[in-house]
Amino acid sequence: YPAQWVELQQGLVESIRKLGEVTKHLKIFASVRAEAMNVIRMPDQHQNEGLAIRLDYSKDHLREMFSRNCALDQARWANPSARDPIVGFLGVRTSTHAKVGTDEDIFELILRHTLYRPRDLMAMGKAISSISPTDRSIHRIKETVNLVSGKLLEHYRVQAIPYWESRFDGVLAAIISNVIRKEEVKKLNKKTKNSEYGPITYLYSHGLVGHASMNHVTN
Repeated sequence: YPAQWVELQQGLVESIRKLGEVTKHLKIFASVRAEAMNVIRMPDQHQNEGLAIRLDYSKDHLREMFSRNCALDQARWANPSARDPIVGFLGVRTSTHAKVGTDEDIFELILRHTLYRPRDLMAMGKAISSISPTDRSIHRIKETVNLVSGKLLEHYRVQAIPYWESRFDGVLAAIISNVIRKEEVKKLNKKTKNSEYGPITYLYSHGLVGHASMNHVTN
């Protein structure tokens, strides 16, 4: 499936380039997944890349996208009097992190359960919108975010290039919290034998596990 998925997008890119050579008056716009673009190899690769613009979204860009979409759904805000569209839509501003015990910005909570893609945030927003505004508690929001993130992971595993190594599925099931301590990492690494890298390294290389940053910690 991944090979066919790449070949379809490769055909799209090549068709656009050839049509552009036939007529300069025809403007064609299409989107191609970055995962596919990174592995497409054709004789005219440099020309194809010259036709493309890579879209990279910062956290601020993603927050603005999510905020604008929240503003469009004002009829279903959980907190109609809020000035911040995100707070108005969700009804809460922060969430207490169960493992660490500190307050976390509600958008940060949603974002870290995605792969930092706009469509992931749109999927989150659509699912949360289906919750009645009067029932949109932090518990329901977290429950929905976890459900959607599970679906996003399933889609990612199908589309992963190179293919997803199913032998790490058991490790995913063993991770039951958002924070993994060093002792737990060592135990998880022992679950996978005869491997040149541990499961946490594998998940980290696929962008599914991150590391805590101390840049914003103050006394």
